[in-house]
Amino acid sequence: LSVAGIFVRPGRVLHPAGERLGYLEIGRYPGGRDALSRRVARDLRTAGFVVRESPDVMRTKRAKFVQNMANAAIAITGNPERAASLVATLRAEARAVLAASGLDWEEPADFLARAAAAVGPVRTPREAERAALVADSAWQSLTRRTGNIETPFFNGLVVAWGAALGVPTPANALVDRVAARMAQNGERPGKYSAAQLFVWLARTRTTTKLPRKKSRR
Repeated sequence: LSVAGIFVRPGRVLHPAGERLGYLEIGRYPGGRDALSRRVARDLRTAGFVVRESPDVMRTKRAKFVQNMANAAIAITGNPERAASLVATLRAEARAVLAASGLDWEEPADFLARAAAAVGPVRTPREAERAALVADSAWQSLTRRTGNIETPFFNGLVVAWGAALGVPTPANALVDRVAARMAQNGERPGKYSAAQLFVWLARTRTTTKLPRKKSRR
């Protein structure tokens, strides 16, 4: 799916939208289509979404999975552009794990291009622009100081699969630990730079010793 949302304040959700509300792909698990998927697709189109009915929806879902490797890096660094090299490393590990597992996936760039063509140019709400808000769920979790973050279900899953399949995943292990520590400590996005993370990664390639948690008064 490609439906952006910005939620940093209770009771208020900002929705960067294009000509349509968002883009969704629907199908049966693990593959195929049926009456239910067609009915849901029809209802969502009526609501203003672009919907593609897919006979192999899990292939596209894995594209979104690889795409979401970026979330932890964006949350930790607070800067999507400067985290690009780190994101590339995280995604390369995710692809290696998927390949080792025998699972097929669509490249995120192909999925995003299809979604962008269907939805049209996305306009960010002025309120979000003024406050420099980021349409990224992990970044928003740290901003709201929820105490938890989604990265164990993305980067952490890559680490678990890698351990089971014998595929090294040091970059994902690092960002998973750093993001979790930041969430637990109530720290906001942007505490560390991508350069700092690469330094830690180069020192051990497997584990990283993080700064001790500061006591709260």
